[in-house]
Amino acid sequence: MIELKVFGNTDQAIELCAQLGTLMEPDMSKALNRAARGIKTD
Repeated sequence: MIELKVFGNTDQAIELCAQLGTLMEPDMSKALNRAARGIKTD
């Protein structure tokens, strides 16, 4: 989990979150697929 303290730079914080989301998308997809596979086998 990432926590951001935002005071006067709200636009920059929103842009950063959008960029991180795009960068993390492939890894998040892989992690969710692994979790789903684990649920199916349990």
